[in-house]
Amino acid sequence: MIVNVIHRPGKGRLQEMFRLQQNMAHHLGLKVTILVPYDFLFEPQVVADIQDDHNRYGDEVGVWFGEIANERMNEVFPCREPFLWLHSKEHKELIIKTVIEKFMEVFGYCPKAVGAYHVDAYSMKLFKELYPDIKVSIAGCFEEGVKVFHGCNHSWYLFNEGMPWGPWYPAKENTLRPAENDEEWAGIVAVPHLSRDLVLSYEGRNDFFATHPANVQRAMANEGAEIPYVFNLLDVYRMQEKYNHGFSYTNVFVGPNWLSQSPYVQDSDEVTQSLYREFLEYFAQLKAEGKLQDMYMSEFADWFR
Repeated sequence: MIVNVIHRPGKGRLQEMFRLQQNMAHHLGLKVTILVPYDFLFEPQVVADIQDDHNRYGDEVGVWFGEIANERMNEVFPCREPFLWLHSKEHKELIIKTVIEKFMEVFGYCPKAVGAYHVDAYSMKLFKELYPDIKVSIAGCFEEGVKVFHGCNHSWYLFNEGMPWGPWYPAKENTLRPAENDEEWAGIVAVPHLSRDLVLSYEGRNDFFATHPANVQRAMANEGAEIPYVFNLLDVYRMQEKYNHGFSYTNVFVGPNWLSQSPYVQDSDEVTQSLYREFLEYFAQLKAEGKLQDMYMSEFADWFR
């Protein structure tokens, strides 16, 4: 099985949680891709820490487009909508150029990996045309599940019924449709935001059951520090190798906000953090046994292509 371990920074006590996650992964010898939100590019200490992790451990550094509306973006234009895919074409281009150019100013190169909860076709087109170094993007999340409105209130959701459950080549006119050939392909490898439980996703809201220990806690599928479900789910994904010519893929992208004082988790911070550590330890164990290969996001994109 191939795995991408993905982290993103936080502020204040959440920066401490980010450092905790980083230290866990580095201690276990796992490769990490860090996706940095725009406003964090203005934080000297955060940038310095990330650069140090890149220099010492080889961490890949990319961009997170998940939440756009912040004070820094408001300095560019009045930005109230937090999600890139809901902006106008003009604003999408402005946002992408602003973020990527700032990233290049700070780190000195164009990112190869980006991500958002959803990347629409026009944004994908801009990524490819404006910044061809971008190889891979997180391009979909749980809201596109087969029961997208089940249990939801009347708020903004993505209105996408269904998406690929594993890595795919997004089509130019609709990123949620896999391209049938090179001509249709948008030119960037897409991966999902977490790997979902296909059966439970069909039965109900699938954000509770995925390769995200804190989401599984939100589903109350753990008993304190015991959470066999999430390890079983990984083993189910490993079984895909039997049917997929030896290939299976998963990723984990737990934000630091989940590890400290999360309103969605019933357990103590100590339990939550220990479960995340155990999850990464399982990756390291499988790697040592020759059953798992950890990769950076762009490294996986090259492999997949």
